[in-house]
Amino acid sequence: LRRRERSVEEYVKTLGVLSEQTGELSRIVESLLFMARLEQDTAPPFQEPRQLNDWLAAYVERWKSHPRAGDFSLRLGDDASIAASSPLLGQLLDNLVHNAFKYSQPGTPVTLQTIRRNDQITLAVKDRGVGIPKEDLSSIFEPFFRSAEARRAGIAGAGLGLAIAARIAAALNGRLECESEHGAGTTFFLHLPLTQQTR
Repeated sequence: LRRRERSVEEYVKTLGVLSEQTGELSRIVESLLFMARLEQDTAPPFQEPRQLNDWLAAYVERWKSHPRAGDFSLRLGDDASIAASSPLLGQLLDNLVHNAFKYSQPGTPVTLQTIRRNDQITLAVKDRGVGIPKEDLSSIFEPFFRSAEARRAGIAGAGLGLAIAARIAAALNGRLECESEHGAGTTFFLHLPLTQQTR
């Protein structure tokens, strides 16, 4: 851009690319700082009891302006009370839903569902996307891991979203698991303990 004068269209196009790449770098730095804070903070995050069904209904509203909002649905089971940090739980689900959209085609469903069993509640995020090869399943929660298939397909990402999600799950006294069939879709399961009042 600086070597010679260009048309307005060229400037606009190139500045758009620079803005997008700068934004991606900013998101990567923020993700790294977020993980570092989770690792270094020995005190658990502030958590307060909340009714999960009400919280999820409000959470899904945040996606109404997304281009794939029509593909996203919420299926609520029996209500439950959990103790959680709302910002952290929101960040965790954001990462899972973003991934579901990224690795599935527009027009295919992405579902957020709750399943209550015994002393825990499970939040399942399911898509019908490309799926994850079996040999990669054991590595998907490692920082910076990206499958060879995703790299070949040119799918953007830094390999931090699932690593952050798994660490948030642990900070919330829960755990994150994944089931996937290559070529058929993926489901992530977030298992969280119930509070005493719903056990």
